[in-house]
Amino acid sequence: MDVLTWSLVGAGAFLALYGALILALVVAGRRESARALAGFIPDCIVLCSRLLGDPRVPRRKKLLLLGLTGYLALPFDMVPDFIPVAGQLDDVVIVALVLR
Repeated sequence: MDVLTWSLVGAGAFLALYGALILALVVAGRRESARALAGFIPDCIVLCSRLLGDPRVPRRKKLLLLGLTGYLALPFDMVPDFIPVAGQLDDVVIVALVLR
């Protein structure tokens, strides 16, 4: 299988898992949480695409944003995510620094 096929399979698996999580929240009676989760990733995609397309944003910041996207997409981090609190906190700090 080529890279495009694997990318499409990965994107499909991600969308299926994302939909299953939203459906699980709805079934559990947490409709507001489901609505917030359903809008979070599309809102992030819109934010990133608008920042990348805005001519007022310097090229260096756009490259940092692309690097951040790649860092968050990779399965390994500076601090592994299985470590409680610290694993997610490093991602939050890096996102805050890049978006600053």
